[in-house]
Amino acid sequence: MSVCVSLSLSPAGLSHTDGLKKIRLLSLATLAAENPVLPYSLIATTLDIPQDDVEDWVVIAISAGVLEAKMNELKQVVIVQYVCHCTFSPSPNRERERERERESLPNSYARSVLQAMHTARF
Repeated sequence: MSVCVSLSLSPAGLSHTDGLKKIRLLSLATLAAENPVLPYSLIATTLDIPQDDVEDWVVIAISAGVLEAKMNELKQVVIVQYVCHCTFSPSPNRERERERERESLPNSYARSVLQAMHTARF
């Protein structure tokens, strides 16, 4: 986690706290995808949090729809039932540009066809 903490997240529009939260949720999702039963100690180590905070983070992940799980407080394990597979997409601006390009293609094609037809007639 120390590498991620030193990153500047402000260009992405995230505060340090929000960025750290997202990184921890992604780390928990990755861990849950690899292990159907997670000991609290493994979660605490991976997320770099006190073991007393593990249940709070699991609840946050469940509330965010990142995973579905049950906690066994006596055995100190999380039993994973479902993990949301996270994908990273291009920036929203790039997506808008691609959408505009897709929308303009039929128009430019239609214009070129009409122009060719008009030129061919005369």
